[in-house]
Formats: sequence, structure tokens, C-alpha cells
Amino acid sequence: MWDVEPVADGVRLSRVSPHGEEGFPGRVEFSATYTLDASGALRIVYEAVTDAPTVLNPTNHSYFNLGGPGSGHAGGHELRIAASRFTPVDGDLIPAGAPADVADTRFDFRRARKVGSGYDHNFVLDKGVTDTAVEVAELYDPASGRVLTVATTEPGLQLYTADHLGEPFTPGDGVALETQHFPDSPNRPEFPSTVLRPGEVFRSETVYASRCGSRRGRGGRRGCGGRRGRGRRAAVPSPGPAVRFRTGAVRGGTPTGASRLRR
Repeated sequence: MWDVEPVADGVRLSRVSPHGEEGFPGRVEFSATYTLDASGALRIVYEAVTDAPTVLNPTNHSYFNLGGPGSGHAGGHELRIAASRFTPVDGDLIPAGAPADVADTRFDFRRARKVGSGYDHNFVLDKGVTDTAVEVAELYDPASGRVLTVATTEPGLQLYTADHLGEPFTPGDGVALETQHFPDSPNRPEFPSTVLRPGEVFRSETVYASRCGSRRGRGGRRGCGGRRGRGRRAAVPSPGPAVRFRTGAVRGGTPTGASRLRR
């Protein structure tokens, strides 16, 4: 269970993951703080300490459809990701081999283009790990004029196009942009480490911000009234159940579609 407490402009969820839970070592004190700033940007901050070496790789598994309720498939959204490489995967979605160049492949989102479908892949962000959140992605819905930007301290971004989303939704109804360390990091010493040791303080920050108008760098602005002048609200993240923890062999620590409380 989570302990919940109000904080300025938001809420903090916290819990203690005892030593041995789901087979992971160490007693981990973990918190996830969600706040909204004056512009409406959602800031998510994860913090944790442990009393024994362990692995930790939390992420947020929210889906976004900037067209709003009933707008259908999100594959027409346009996406930009500041990543020159991605991690190819095997049939179980576990990274296989070294990160590959996105050039001349369907994984090249360095310039904005339609998302499409068929993605459940980690992108190696050009900026790497940073102390402060840096903008790494932008999602744009041409029909509504809504824009979502993603800034993070993390080195990776998992793009999932919801191809297996179930009722009451249909496949492709949303896009997940999960900031994280790379999948399978505990078994890949060449990847940025997900090991947390006693005396260290884990901290990760991600900011989802929205605005109305054209993509960055394009002339002109438009409103966000939705199709045919009907106002719609874009999908927003939901805290708590979307937080996933301990990193195993598969992305986010669990097979696609599963949910765990441990890191």
C-alpha cells in the first residue's frame, strides 16, 4: 500500500519495499511526487534510498492521446525524439546486441513525423543522464493543435504505441512515452547503471508539459478547440498505478502489459 500526503501544488506517494520482496535485495524507501506548476506542467520526481545494493528503474506508464476522448487512433500524432540510437530487441522485447543507429530506419524520429504503430522500443537519448530535466521529445496532434513536451533526467525513452491496448479502448488509442534507464540494464554492464547502493540517494525527474499551437520551429499558432470547433481535453497522466519499479530482464522490470510494485 502507498502512503499519500499533500505537498505544495501536488501529492507525494511513498512506500517501503522490504528486503526480499519479489526476490530483490535491500529495504528500499521510495517516493513518487507529482506536482503541477503555474503553466499546468506535470512534474514527477522519484526518490529512493536502500540499505543494501539493489537495482531500481522506475517509470511512468501513462498513455497520451492529444485528440481527447473519442478521437480514435493516435498514430497520426507527430513525434520528435532527440535520439540518434535505439536498442534493438529480440522476440521477448529484451535488448539484443549494441544500440543501433536510427538513420535510414523507421526509428528515426529526430525530425518530427507520424508515430504510426508497431513500437515498443527504448530510444538512447543523445543527452544521456543529466542532473536536471532536459527536453527530449515532443508529441503533436495536427487535428487539435495540442502539443506535449517531455523533459527528463533519464538516459532512455520507451516508445509504446499501445498496439495491445484492451477494452474499453482499442489498440493504438494512445502513445506511451516512458522515461527510464535502458531495459535489461542489470545484465548489461555497458548500459547506464541501475544499481543503487547504501548511502546513495536515487533521484529521477520527468516533466510533461502541454501547450496549444504549432510544433516548435513552425510558423503560426492555432487554438486547441478540437475538431469542428468542439473543445476536448487531452489525456493526462494518472499517478499511482502508473508507477513501475524494479528492473528485471524486460523493459520497466516486467513483461509488456504486466504490473509490479517492486523495482
